Amino acid sequence: MTRYRKELAALSSQLSEDEFSITLLTSLPDSWDSFIQGVDTASLSDSTKLISRVLEQARRKVAKPSSDDIALAANRFKSKGSKPSSTATCHGCGRPGHFISDCHDTAAGKTYTEQQKKENY
Repeated sequence: MTRYRKELAALSSQLSEDEFSITLLTSLPDSWDSFIQGVDTASLSDSTKLISRVLEQARRKVAKPSSDDIALAANRFKSKGSKPSSTATCHGCGRPGHFISDCHDTAAGKTYTEQQKKENY
């Protein structure tokens, strides 16, 4: 945008700060609508500050993970009380069908040796 502004200046066609700022904002994609609505109209008179805000917002958008990435990460970890798979085996008692966090024996303070865990399975 600043290159186009310089080209216009070379052609003896000046673009005011406000006009340049408005042109910059209206050239942004629709996904930037919430950012554009948050721009203070008083800041339109200083296009360099506006450009730095736009660049900062673009950097944030690139650094922020997508909602799909967040959902995938959340599904990797099961919360306490979630239903285990049929092959899940408790590391506390050795019985299949639950996690150690849901084990009644472990909660009651019972402990098992590795041999007893194998026998429980």
